[in-house]
Parts: sequence; structure tokens; C-alpha cells
Amino acid sequence: MLIYEGADYAVRKVFLTQADRQAKDIAPPAGAAEGGPVVVTFPHAGPPTMNADLAFGEVFLRRKGIDAYHVINAKVDWFQSPDIMRALAAIRADLPPGRRIVTYGSSMGGYGALLGSGPLGAAAVLAAAPQFSIDRAAVPDEVRWKDHAARIGPFIHQIEDHISSDARIYTLHDPRNYDERQINMFAPHPHWTQLRLPYSGHTPLMVLQQSGVLTELILDICHDRMDSAAWRARLHGVRRQSRAYWRVISVHAARMERADFAWYSFAKLKALGGTPKECEGIRISIERNLDLRRRQAESRAHMARLKAEREARQALRAERQQHKAVSKATPETRAPDRTAAPQDPTP
Repeated sequence: MLIYEGADYAVRKVFLTQADRQAKDIAPPAGAAEGGPVVVTFPHAGPPTMNADLAFGEVFLRRKGIDAYHVINAKVDWFQSPDIMRALAAIRADLPPGRRIVTYGSSMGGYGALLGSGPLGAAAVLAAAPQFSIDRAAVPDEVRWKDHAARIGPFIHQIEDHISSDARIYTLHDPRNYDERQINMFAPHPHWTQLRLPYSGHTPLMVLQQSGVLTELILDICHDRMDSAAWRARLHGVRRQSRAYWRVISVHAARMERADFAWYSFAKLKALGGTPKECEGIRISIERNLDLRRRQAESRAHMARLKAEREARQALRAERQQHKAVSKATPETRAPDRTAAPQDPTP
């Protein structure tokens, strides 16, 4: 059911009735006496979801019996339209009193989850690989989403003005890519927990889903039972069960000229059930990166030889010029003329 429909965004409300739960054999959510948590989801930068059958996170939340509002979009604009605030106001007005609000999204949706946390009065935020901005005036080092940034132009929302100061914020990101720079641009927050997943790339949710722990993480956040220290320790190990993890690390190893480890990681990807298309793409990427690094090394060696030869020629030329200068500065020594008549010494 749509509770809001604007030019740029709409909001779909998916609250399960008791009949829905009985028909689908869905257990009542934890905290059912109070109504349980309500999750508000935001779309990522894929195809717009306005006319799609399903919104981000909708299937999962239905299966878990969690009530939700899904923000759906007509265009990919990082929510840089006044219409988003009207959509959030519609959600706030429709919310049953006393419910625990959790905002949830990935990438652009992670930005939306942070942006919406204040207007919605969220108790918790789960934002995977969110951006501070893609406006080049704010993040000149960002190289991704170039076309979107050019089309959107200057951002009209200053995200830090809208982040809830009371919410418990949980972010997932890979500290070895550009997402680290984006995260570091946010001001310190008293309740912000960074769950860092090296070599998860821009898809930390996929790594956790393939590792079999994403469901548990989301439910812990929804039901306010997060043990951040325990989760940090756990995530360090479980990521190795993910194909996405080995896909990222294999390409990274190739870029670092670690061919043996690149092919080892590729073998792990295949062993974990990588699809033929996925494996072929990674194989090509590894070979291209290794070939590129090999050609770069050969080019560096060639340039070093040319530099050494040039310096040797310059040194030889300088030595010759110095020898020539010394020769000009030294007076010539002539032998005495023995044929000349002797001088008379008497006056």
C-alpha cells in the first residue's frame, strides 16, 4: 500500500496482519507486545524502483515478519530533492506510536538511511558503504558515479544536519577502498560503530549474506541486542566464507603483483561455488592486471636504463669539457732556441 506518492519518491507500507502471519506461518516478531521494530529502507543506485515489484530489503523483512516502509525512487539522485522530506514526513505521520524505528540501506541507500534518521526519529541505522556526498565540490577525490554527480549537481541536503544525534549508527565498509575516505568525512558521533570489512569491496552486505551472518546482524540491530565487539571479532573470520571476499582479494593481489596469491584466491572463489561467468570475469581481470603490472615493470626498467645511459653520457661530456678548460688555462712550455746568437753580458 502506498502512503505517499510524489514526483520523485513514493513510500510503500508493508505491515503484516495476523492473518498474513498465520497464512505464511510467520512467527510474531520479538517485542510483539509493543508491536516490534519498524524498518524504513532506502534504495541503492541501481535501476529506479518506483515501478518495480519489490523494494530493497522487502523480501527479507516480509519473511522475518518485520513491519516496514520502503522508500522507492523515480530516479537515481542521492535523494537530492525536496520531495524526500515530504516522503519522510508521511512516514512519520503514519507510524504507530512507541515503535522502534530502524533505517536501512546500502551505498546510495546508506546515505538515505543516515539522511532519514533525524526526520524519522530513528533509534538505529544500518548503512552499508554509505557516502558523505558525491558532489565533487565536497568530495573532489571521489572518482565513482561521475555521470550521476554531473547530472545531480550541487547537493541541496547537508547530510550531517539530518543525522539523528541519538540513534545508534552501524556502518559497514571496506577500509581499503574509496569508502574509507567517505566514512572519514563524517563528523564524530557519540553512538557510531564502524564495522570494517577489509576486501569486501563496495558490497559488504553481499559478503555477509554469503557468509551466512547477514540475517543475524540485521535482527540484532532491529531488536537492540548488538554486541559490537563480538561482531567485530566474528566478522573478521566469517568473511572468508564469501565468494565476494575472494573475488575482491584476488584482483587486489594481482594489482599488487602477488600472482601466486591472486590465483590462490581465484581457486577459493571457484571452490565456494563461483559461477562460470563470475569466474571467467575474475580470471580475465587477474590476467589483465598481472600483464599490466608486468608491462609497467618493464617500462620502469627501460626508463631506468635510459636514465643511466643519459647520465653516463652527461658525465663523460662534463669530463671532456673540464679537461678542455684546464688545457686552455695552462700556459704552453716552449723549448729554448739553440740557434740564436748568445747575448753579450757586458754593457
